[in-house]
Amino acid sequence: MKYIFFILLGLSFYHTNAQFASSYSNGQPDIKTEFPYNKAVVKGKRPNAKEKKSGKYKYFNELGELIRIETYKKGELISYKTIRPQAYYYDKDSNLIEFHRYDVFGFCASSSGDFFGTGGPKDCIEKYIYDKKGNLLEEQFFSKKNQLLNDPYNPAIIKYEYNSKGKLIKKSQLNDRRELLEDIVEMAYTTYIYDSLGNLIETNSYNSKGELSGSFYGASTIKRIYDNDNNMVEKRLLKPDGSLAGLDMAGAPIEKYRYNEKNLEIYSSGWTSETNKLGHFILEYGSDDLLKYRTYYGAKDSVNYFSKTEYIYKDGVVVGKKSYDKSGEIKSENYSKIEIEIEGWEVEGNLPDINKLDAFGTIEFVFQVDVEGNVIGYSLTKRAGGKSYMDFCQDTLNNLKFRRIDDSENLTGKITFNKI
Repeated sequence: MKYIFFILLGLSFYHTNAQFASSYSNGQPDIKTEFPYNKAVVKGKRPNAKEKKSGKYKYFNELGELIRIETYKKGELISYKTIRPQAYYYDKDSNLIEFHRYDVFGFCASSSGDFFGTGGPKDCIEKYIYDKKGNLLEEQFFSKKNQLLNDPYNPAIIKYEYNSKGKLIKKSQLNDRRELLEDIVEMAYTTYIYDSLGNLIETNSYNSKGELSGSFYGASTIKRIYDNDNNMVEKRLLKPDGSLAGLDMAGAPIEKYRYNEKNLEIYSSGWTSETNKLGHFILEYGSDDLLKYRTYYGAKDSVNYFSKTEYIYKDGVVVGKKSYDKSGEIKSENYSKIEIEIEGWEVEGNLPDINKLDAFGTIEFVFQVDVEGNVIGYSLTKRAGGKSYMDFCQDTLNNLKFRRIDDSENLTGKITFNKI
């Protein structure tokens, strides 16, 4: 039996105090030079097929974190799951200084029945260095124990430089010898230019030779124009020769914006040229100045030339969205929620309000309980959500109690957070 526990819009249930023992080190250490690594090995012995045993077998890395679950039926391996534990470390100012990712590439069975790893850790550790003002100076990526990544297409170091006002003026991608990447597909370094009021007015990207270098769609320069209230009214993507670029991840070649008397954006449009309009958005606000509707009108010859979204709030925070078609009928409706799923167990507890979470999107954890139903650890399995999600997951699991409702031997569940 599968028990699914939904919490919509911060709804609370019966509260119990469950014991929690996290398998993560989320303290606030100094930056270290030595790191614990996951060696792609397992602890435990594979069941002998002659014994015809059934059940689930769990394997842990050298840090004691759950990395693999195997399910046997009468001595035969019928399924397995690998888990990617992750850990975050912060300094006393809550700056992220280390991120550990222990990738498990999978396991193969030898003729003797023993498991061995098919690969070792990759990009296992990221380090972040800040100045005294809290500005990020460097991101460093390690492929082996205390060794910077050696890859001609990916940076070992990303370096940030600032002006006297703390504005970012240059971002560089370097190899393990602290040289600009030469073979990188995108830009080796980018510069940022501001006006006297601190508005970003120009961004330029260069290759390792110091030449303007466009992205896949050709854009090497982004120029922005502002009105007297410092609202951006136009943005242009340009090629190295100054002509308009193509559609890019940064947006349309030309984007235009309008604002109301309260400086709230009420209109935006995208153009491929001075005369060819791609489409535009109309934004409407409520009496509280919160965005109520966002309507898209595409080019008449486009397939999806209309869409309308309504935003639903609770205490000033978006908790749901409704999507409408041209006739005004609801096409879809989504709300922030927490979903807990664990086979053979019933869930009780008081959950925190997901709408207070300062991050958005969907993230998934696998958690483990002991035979008494107490949570004893969890691992991130989908999308790195950062400290806010990690802490939110711990707070959530800390206030849950699991009660076995059938004879299932399952001790592992899944928790999914979806923040609109």
